[in-house]
Amino acid sequence: MITVYITKEGYYIQGEGVEATLRCSPALDEQGNPIFHELHHTYKVMFLALKEVARKSTIQGDVMVYNDSRIIDELNGKIQPLDDVCRTWQRVIRRELVPSIRSVVMFRKKHAEFIARNVRLGQGMLMPQDPALISELVNRAEKLQTARAQGFKSRVFERFKRMWTHEQQ
Repeated sequence: MITVYITKEGYYIQGEGVEATLRCSPALDEQGNPIFHELHHTYKVMFLALKEVARKSTIQGDVMVYNDSRIIDELNGKIQPLDDVCRTWQRVIRRELVPSIRSVVMFRKKHAEFIARNVRLGQGMLMPQDPALISELVNRAEKLQTARAQGFKSRVFERFKRMWTHEQQ
């Protein structure tokens, strides 16, 4: 079974050889006020966590998602979404992400401190504390992303060139 803990600060995923975490701070304006409603930001964190679970195609067991907000009640159909943005997030999660996981996904409420403690412990285990190592990992990730984008562009260009000159593969 894969367990997913979600807070507004991030998520932690563990189980079946999968262990991932992400710290996701809310966007702030110049005065330090949050740009998005806290519930909308938490939906985004949940979307990112479930997207990470969906990437792992070898999932055999169930997926248990824990959160302490009304999002769980909305996704379980106990209450109506708060607004149109929540309704859109709910639709995306239920119709696109959950079917792509190919396993039973259960949404459950747990106490806020229990979830926050698990997320903190997971982030503490998986995220390096050394600033030099963090900057090295960021540089490596940026280079990898640039190489992927460059490879995609060159494949598209080669395909276009073959089609333009009517070459056969």
